[in-house]
Amino acid sequence: MSSKLNLDLAKLKADDEFYTSFADIVAELSHWTDKLRGKKIICPCDFKPTVNVSSITIKFNPNRFFINSVKRKTAEYYSLFEDFDNSAGIEISESQLREILANQEVVNFVNYLWAIGKEAGIKSITASGYDISTGRGVSFDEVDFSKYDICITNPPFSLYSSFMECIGDIDKIIIAPFMNRVAPCVAIPLMERKAWLGYGRHLAMNFNNPTGGKGKKVAIDWIVSWPDAQNEIDKLSLKTGIKWDKSSYKEMPYMTMKDGTKPLKIKSVADIPDNYEGYMFTSVAVLDKLSYKKYDWICTGCKRYFNKEHKELNPFAHPVSNEMIGYGTEDSCFHGILFKKRPK
Repeated sequence: MSSKLNLDLAKLKADDEFYTSFADIVAELSHWTDKLRGKKIICPCDFKPTVNVSSITIKFNPNRFFINSVKRKTAEYYSLFEDFDNSAGIEISESQLREILANQEVVNFVNYLWAIGKEAGIKSITASGYDISTGRGVSFDEVDFSKYDICITNPPFSLYSSFMECIGDIDKIIIAPFMNRVAPCVAIPLMERKAWLGYGRHLAMNFNNPTGGKGKKVAIDWIVSWPDAQNEIDKLSLKTGIKWDKSSYKEMPYMTMKDGTKPLKIKSVADIPDNYEGYMFTSVAVLDKLSYKKYDWICTGCKRYFNKEHKELNPFAHPVSNEMIGYGTEDSCFHGILFKKRPK
């Protein structure tokens, strides 16, 4: 485990351990069944490790179920994520696996995927987890994600950036906090069309507390590898019936585009003028309704991306900074989305 992630885990609070309800998983994953055929799926944050079991693998066609426990070898964890056709895994019966899953309140992703596994043509499901209080289990930064086709999980939100770095370019159906739309780990893949918002976006989702305590409701997005849900948004015509005139909208005082103009400050999607062709700035909620076919957009929170990694893509006549958003003034805003109509 990397020293950076060790430090992150040390800061991880117990109340970060909340798990996704079965109903919410069904509501989203039912849209993506056709993407699962023939795939090896990894759920790296969907298992509460016990004394004897820290990982499960379910193989379909024919069904084969394997379990294993984590053993320390010097400073390294024994890898559970290899072919389970050798002594690394113990094969068990379906009834034994059912008993294990029944005692695991937190494996809702696995329970759903197992239920549809044969019909959907899933090749295998592997699930694990890590208990920071006992050090038991497998942390996600120890998983070789290149061995799998799709990652489906709800990662700890306090470790979201580290998690995204670990999974790399693997296909994904994962949950992100709604405000991560302005964080580079989410915004850059969305901007580059390497990831997409799923059907559940800006969704107030209920999360279960595995200790029996009070759950919580969080605004989240499903982040996926395919544009299907966005294609549905693209079919809609975003028209508010509002016409732009100079007296009706404020400009962003500390933003200047390369063409010398300043973006309009838009309070909400309902205030977007139909007849304006220039840049506009508003909150990340605009992505709920924004057609990618009709609008181009960028995230203002990705400073390094625009200032160091892709200077040529910076749309501003100045470096991207917090100051340009207008913090500390009467026109202050949070980082958000800059967008404009695409050329016809």
